[in-house]
Amino acid sequence: MADEIPAKQKQREPITMFFGIVLLAACLLAIGIFISDHVLGDDEDKVTNTSKVTVDYTGAIYGYYDEGGAIFQTTIDSIDDNEKYRYTPTYTFNDSTLTVDMANPTVLSMFASALEGHSVGDTVRVAIPASEAYDKPVVYEPIALSGIQAPHTNNVLKSSLDGLDKYGWTYNYVFDDNTGMYIINYTMGNDMVIEKDVDGVTYRTSNFDIDSDSVTYDLAVSNVVKAKDENGNEYTIDYESKSYTAIESFYLPGTDFIVVGAENIENGSISGDILVKAASGFIDNMPLFFVIKIVSME
Repeated sequence: MADEIPAKQKQREPITMFFGIVLLAACLLAIGIFISDHVLGDDEDKVTNTSKVTVDYTGAIYGYYDEGGAIFQTTIDSIDDNEKYRYTPTYTFNDSTLTVDMANPTVLSMFASALEGHSVGDTVRVAIPASEAYDKPVVYEPIALSGIQAPHTNNVLKSSLDGLDKYGWTYNYVFDDNTGMYIINYTMGNDMVIEKDVDGVTYRTSNFDIDSDSVTYDLAVSNVVKAKDENGNEYTIDYESKSYTAIESFYLPGTDFIVVGAENIENGSISGDILVKAASGFIDNMPLFFVIKIVSME
């Protein structure tokens, strides 16, 4: 009858169930191994605090380089001097990878710690606040936009001559046998008003007064952009009991100073005093944004 179960089938049912359980357990074990190896990864393939890691990197300010930040250094050929990206006034190219000894790192601590837990081939992003970046004593100087003073005669290398006219200033130069450099003499008249766009910023220089030692001029700047910190927020730089709005930096014409702050900024134009610092310490005390590619590990 249909309701009757053959005796032999009854005898095989527990055996079938047993092998089914074994098969299920084997499947679960195999899945677990797959997840461990292919999703979670083997810990031996991960960067630890004892690894030696070789990386390529691109460092930028105001944001990650591929999101509009300005690059201050890279080790990657395809990014070096690429018109697709922005660069800082002090940009440099490092043509070799960087090795980080995780047991004794000589890089920024947040740069090194960002690598932990990652594998060869991974790309790591890390935004480092100013307090954790190149946090050094910085000598700022507040300067008024009128009566700016710059050296009238500069000793420069031949390679520097090409960029001297970017602000529209006029000059002549002679070679100095004693120094092996060129002596630059500016020739702007005091009635000249010169307006030039340089790297997106509009400079208007006027009221030139030139003597044997210096050139004095007035400056108006527009198309200036407020800088952003590691969280994408505008921020200020406090100096001598005054707060300056941090701005995306630009060179002060005729000097080795870079403008980093403005007392007032409205619709891209600045007024009041500006805050400058030496180009040699440009990225000190600034939020930094790194994109790091792990090349190898031992």
